[in-house]
Amino acid sequence: MPDVVIPDKPAFKAGEVCELAQIQPYVLRSWESEFPDLGLSKTPGGPRIYRRADVERVLRIRELVFTEGLTLSGVRRRFEAEQPPAPDDLFTLAAELQAAEAANARPVTGRGAPAREVAAPVVASAPEPVVSEEARLKLAKVKQDMRSLLDLLGPPGATPPPAPARRSRRA
Repeated sequence: MPDVVIPDKPAFKAGEVCELAQIQPYVLRSWESEFPDLGLSKTPGGPRIYRRADVERVLRIRELVFTEGLTLSGVRRRFEAEQPPAPDDLFTLAAELQAAEAANARPVTGRGAPAREVAAPVVASAPEPVVSEEARLKLAKVKQDMRSLLDLLGPPGATPPPAPARRSRRA
């Protein structure tokens, strides 16, 4: 499949995804049933929305089905094999990052020369976890998203704005 240029926008409608991937809407719907995490859930009365990552995934599914001849269950198995194991949760990832940073930190004296290290007793422990750059970037993105949410909520203790008054329909 020739390289498809995905427009630079955050969300796409189903028709746009079908046009980009050159597939029929019923094909996209069948793929949604096989891959439930494909696209965002439909809002009541609204269209199904797809993120850029969803569009990229649809294009990958199309390539695997039409070019390599895989079935949808074969595509699912391929995705599972390509997916690296995720950390249990965000707290585990944060602990791994802190441990890696602590292992890389060295005590420094006032002039910038390394301080003399005192021999510590040898304690048998598990090796320090190695944290990939990808994990660091994911955590930084989550941290940025959390700060954005906190900014939207306002300072702690602030009262939320009052809800708009409702009009009655009495004649």
